[in-house]
Amino acid sequence: MCGQGLFVFPDKDTAADGGKAARLPNTTSEWAVQFQSAPKGKYEIHLEVRCDQNAEGNAFTAGTYNTSSREGKSMAGKAGEIAGKDYKTIKIMEAELNSDIYFYVAPAKNEAAGNLWVDRLIFVEMP
Repeated sequence: MCGQGLFVFPDKDTAADGGKAARLPNTTSEWAVQFQSAPKGKYEIHLEVRCDQNAEGNAFTAGTYNTSSREGKSMAGKAGEIAGKDYKTIKIMEAELNSDIYFYVAPAKNEAAGNLWVDRLIFVEMP
């Protein structure tokens, strides 16, 4: 977690797989959750996520960033699709991962969506 105590807070959440999740206030668009130890190879990347309120617009962006080429690939998740107390599994993208690539999640700076909650990332190896 990047900016722990400022942009992201590890909190108890009984709906989360391990009883804890990363809570990101939707008052910023910082890449507050970063995963820099992704597996190498071709993967589908999924995110288990939810937000507090059903609202218009996006609740988050998620994607990959290549530190060598300085290129990124991202998608946005709509608040209305992930709102509620239960986590939704969202397919973020398919990507060829290597040691130069990391994954991130950022709130969309949409205060009407309330907090963004991130439970876990799931990498599914592709042939």
